[in-house]
Amino acid sequence: DMDLRERISQRIGVLLKAEKIEPANVAILVPALDNLDLLRHHGELKIGNYLVTDSETRRRDALVVDSIRRFKGLESPVVLLIVTGEIEKYQELLYTGISRAQVRLELFGPAHILKRLRK
Repeated sequence: DMDLRERISQRIGVLLKAEKIEPANVAILVPALDNLDLLRHHGELKIGNYLVTDSETRRRDALVVDSIRRFKGLESPVVLLIVTGEIEKYQELLYTGISRAQVRLELFGPAHILKRLRK
């Protein structure tokens, strides 16, 4: 999804450049590993010009991009949670994703899903 990838890329730019947050302090979580395709550009998993890694091989200079289940038990100061239609069906998965953020949580996804989650 070009629009979603672009919005996340722009937000990451603000967080890292303007707000001076270290890349390792930002986690982008998706409901399941196959949702990582939402962030792929020409087959490459990339967020803007920033390095990405998964939760098992975290690096100080890279954003963490992983599934909610693989990130369970871990935390990050900033979590960008990508919500899809499937996450609404799994309240526990949604709760797990939301509760990974230590300081800031931001939700990204289709407007109609975000609206329903706010209720």
